Amino acid sequence: MNLSSVSIESFRGFGRRTSFELGGVNILGGPNGFGKTSFFDAILWCLFESIPRLSGTRDFVAAGDILQNKFYPGPYSVELTFQNGDTPLSLKRTCGDFAARLGEKNLEETMVRVLLGLEGEEAIFRFLRTLLLQQDKVNEFVHDLNPRGRYDSMVSLLELRMPQVLSDRLGELGTLIGPRYTRAIEDHNRAQQRVEDLQLDVQSLNRMQSSVSSQLIEERYKALLSNTGQNLLERLGFDPANEAIKPIRDRVLTLILRIGQASQDLREMATQAEELERLREKEAATLGPESPWLQLPRLEQELAITADSLRQLEAEIARSKDQIADETTLIENAKKSETHIRGLLAEIRSLVTSDTCPVCLRPIKQEALIKTIDSQIGSQATEISKLVAAVGQHEKLLQQLQARQQELKRTLESQTATIEKLRSTLEARRRYDSILQRLRSSNVIARWKLPTEDTKSLKDKISEATTALKAAHENALQLTKLIDQLEALAVLPERVTRLENTMKEVEQLSHAARTWQRTNAVLQTLQDAVSRGRADLVEGILQSHKPLIRALYKRMNPHPLFTDIDFEIGRAFKDRELYFKVFSPVGRASAYPSTLFSTSQLNVLAVCVFLALNLRVEPPMAVMMLDDPIHSMDDLNVLGFCDVMRQMKRKRQLYISTHNRDLYGLLLNKLRPSHPDEKVKGFWFEGWTEEGPQISEQIVDYLPNDIPPEEIESVVSPRTR
Repeated sequence: MNLSSVSIESFRGFGRRTSFELGGVNILGGPNGFGKTSFFDAILWCLFESIPRLSGTRDFVAAGDILQNKFYPGPYSVELTFQNGDTPLSLKRTCGDFAARLGEKNLEETMVRVLLGLEGEEAIFRFLRTLLLQQDKVNEFVHDLNPRGRYDSMVSLLELRMPQVLSDRLGELGTLIGPRYTRAIEDHNRAQQRVEDLQLDVQSLNRMQSSVSSQLIEERYKALLSNTGQNLLERLGFDPANEAIKPIRDRVLTLILRIGQASQDLREMATQAEELERLREKEAATLGPESPWLQLPRLEQELAITADSLRQLEAEIARSKDQIADETTLIENAKKSETHIRGLLAEIRSLVTSDTCPVCLRPIKQEALIKTIDSQIGSQATEISKLVAAVGQHEKLLQQLQARQQELKRTLESQTATIEKLRSTLEARRRYDSILQRLRSSNVIARWKLPTEDTKSLKDKISEATTALKAAHENALQLTKLIDQLEALAVLPERVTRLENTMKEVEQLSHAARTWQRTNAVLQTLQDAVSRGRADLVEGILQSHKPLIRALYKRMNPHPLFTDIDFEIGRAFKDRELYFKVFSPVGRASAYPSTLFSTSQLNVLAVCVFLALNLRVEPPMAVMMLDDPIHSMDDLNVLGFCDVMRQMKRKRQLYISTHNRDLYGLLLNKLRPSHPDEKVKGFWFEGWTEEGPQISEQIVDYLPNDIPPEEIESVVSPRTR
């Protein structure tokens, strides 16, 4: 059953409706990105409504509907027509709908799958494994030089779906079982720890049972009362006769409470005694022979007198300063007047000495005028001298007054300090009397019969009582520990029961942990079995394809010296590895292709594997699709590939794509029709717009092989002449 036509609209790179009328050999050519791969995607989607290479990553999930053409808004659809004898089979898939007709009869999709031999869950993977060789699969196989990676690439190329599904399911089970097994172990360990703790408790209680009894507690209680003493018990307000009606624990706790309260009261008394002693020492260091109550009024009166004298002295000092300032001002003014007069008289004297009067130009008596001037100057200087002497006397008096002022200030400060000290002493005395009065009226003093007149005796008595209380408190605490141990013995049966129940729980958890361990071991065994089974299956498939792969390899002749090939699957821990090995004629030399071959030669090897897988299967769809298989091949490899394809076209309808224009023409020429009924068509994707690819179609004519002799003669003769 051959594919006769394909129509694509609004799908991937195709915008407007584009139809392909197909032949037995179909060559698709054009630059990368012009829609050649979209042609193969359209066929795959129409058959299976899925394109595995366009799924599985977050880019495709976030991109939305990746099948809808970005520039052509119409609903996308793909139509396929198969030639089934005289009755055509047409399929049409749109977004959300599928229709099929065999002649005039409508078919369900499942029936179509049966007719095409594509039924079952793994149909799409069988299709990709045997009918459509995608370029990414070839590149994946070629570029992986690690034997382990090469084996994984071969498994991916074979698309063994069921072993992978089993492996994934077992992995999911492992994800579920692993945490439960771990949790079971943790629960068992925690329960085992509880058993150990309970065993220690039971052992401790058993030892305690032999050393503690009710009779021992009673004896210790009586000893406690005896050691404490009747006098101390009375001061604590503890009457053993009244307390006897209570349980022994309550009696001991009551005694401990009374001891604690009494210790607190005595600590407060000791604090007050310390403060009394400190105040007494302070008073003794401060007070003289005269009573402070008499010293304070006298000192305050003297302080007032000193302060009044200081104020009067400060007023007199202020007056002296004012008088000195006034006389200093007079001296300054007199000096200024003297300076002015001296200038004027100097000018007059200069005129007098000139023997001529500047007014009347008559001679005057110079001697009389000069004497008059000198007398004026001398009288002014005498007055200034008197003022300066008076200022000196006032300044000396001011210094005496200031010295007296400093003496009065020191006296005032001394008197103030003495008064403050007396006041502090009196305040301490008041506090001393207050504390002493509070002590004398305290119930604690009365109950414990403590002395209040002598602080040293008070402190000694408090220390003695505190020591007795401390000893009684320690004895009572030891007795409470014995009581606790005796009461703990009451929980011994409950601890034993809990220990037995916990040991049973440990046994159950241990059984559960062993069950999960066995389950985990079985799961691991199954995973290993699936891994081995997949490896054996791959090895079996490759072994069955080995003769055909070797034949195709020899026909394509990728290397001039290493003309034969073999392969084997090795083991590496739990994984498998795939090794290819090439040989020279008669096995004189051998090598690993990955260490010797170029990328194009490795590409030939990948194509050989795919061709072998295709030829070993005889599906109803006798097609072979290769998406750019001769990528990176050199000219010699391409010629070998063309030679093999010329043999393949007898058994398969061929679909080959290439991005190279020269290879496109070579394929059309090498795969030209072998008989008049054969159709060889070329589709060159020469451009791409928003409406889709621009395709030019080419039909290769049939050329008969029997050329008339005269045509040969006409061609050869000119060369021989």
